Amino acid sequence: MTTLYERIGGRDAIAELVADFYERVLADQELAPFFTSASIERLRSMQLEFFTTATGGPQTYSGLSIRDAHAGRAIGSRQLTHFVDHLVATLKERGLERDDVDEIVRRIGLAADDVIGSPTDTE
Repeated sequence: MTTLYERIGGRDAIAELVADFYERVLADQELAPFFTSASIERLRSMQLEFFTTATGGPQTYSGLSIRDAHAGRAIGSRQLTHFVDHLVATLKERGLERDDVDEIVRRIGLAADDVIGSPTDTE
């Protein structure tokens, strides 16, 4: 049985996906301000690790915890939904099977609470 990582094309395909995805996100007037002080190259590198790990690839995510990386950024469910919408559009544009798109969104969605944080984290 092939892994999700293998089905979507492995490391090179994920690197391209991350690049395409962040082009969309950074062009979005609502989301771009969240990245003004971020090193885009480092962000892409960490996302490559994250997506590779999340899809069952041979990579261990070495970045900050998702909660720590997003703490204090005031990201709400609306922004997260918008972010995921860009991800879905990118995945579909790349021709991924619907089941694979759904599985990626499900796996990434496991980190949603850590991205948004609990109400006590944003007070």
